[in-house]
Amino acid sequence: MKPDIDNIFPPKTGHQITKLATKFRDQIIFGRSDVMNGLGIKASRASELLRVMLVHQVIKPVTGHGKGKYIFSGFKVIKCHPVSF
Repeated sequence: MKPDIDNIFPPKTGHQITKLATKFRDQIIFGRSDVMNGLGIKASRASELLRVMLVHQVIKPVTGHGKGKYIFSGFKVIKCHPVSF
């Protein structure tokens, strides 16, 4: 079952996850530096975001491509909250 982003995460986090999924849908495997560059956030926030996405099974770890690589496991977005950064 796919996690429901809007019901699990606060609006800002949900927006960041949706933005990442849109940005990386063609790039199957990504890591922390990709998250940092994609969202313009620092390493600590990128690590926290990855950890939260792992806990809620939004992403899955990938083996054989180096440490700390992930793919999206699929999710459902019901509505998009307008969030300004």
